[in-house]
Amino acid sequence: LSHLLQSISLGPIKPNVMLMGWSEDRSRAVQTIRNLEVAQSLGISQIILRDGGLPTEKPRKRRIDIWWRGRQNGSLMVILAYLISRNSDWAGSTIRIHRVVRNAAKNPSAYSDSRTEILALMNSARMENAEIKIIVSDENFGIVLHKYSHDATTVFLGFQIPPEKQAETFQTAFGN
Repeated sequence: LSHLLQSISLGPIKPNVMLMGWSEDRSRAVQTIRNLEVAQSLGISQIILRDGGLPTEKPRKRRIDIWWRGRQNGSLMVILAYLISRNSDWAGSTIRIHRVVRNAAKNPSAYSDSRTEILALMNSARMENAEIKIIVSDENFGIVLHKYSHDATTVFLGFQIPPEKQAETFQTAFGN
């Protein structure tokens, strides 16, 4: 994959997004981190798809939840969510953009600042139909994620590439 990413450009045109599936095989955890690092060093955005399987019945209304953690990945997630919502099977779906605010008592403007940042993101993406959910919580992120997105049809979640020594922990956390 490393060689492919480095040699795939066609003249001045080069890929800017890499989509890869998530492996449950723990022996691949370190190599996955290495591949993500190569893509990052080449300026390529990474998307990891974890397929939860097909639903047993078609949901009446689909919902796409985006967990935004900053400008690094927010634009890509918003654009992908918007494009999915334009598919005929997803017409009328709801898009929610979540942001967790921690230590609200120490930073009283964090709530309004987060809302302003998300509105700017939505304006730059020309997205008008997303719901903004600012969540004030000091709970573990995994608990907050499950509490608000357990029934979402699709979840976009930004991540940072961990060091290789944390590869298996990252794989386990991402896989849950």
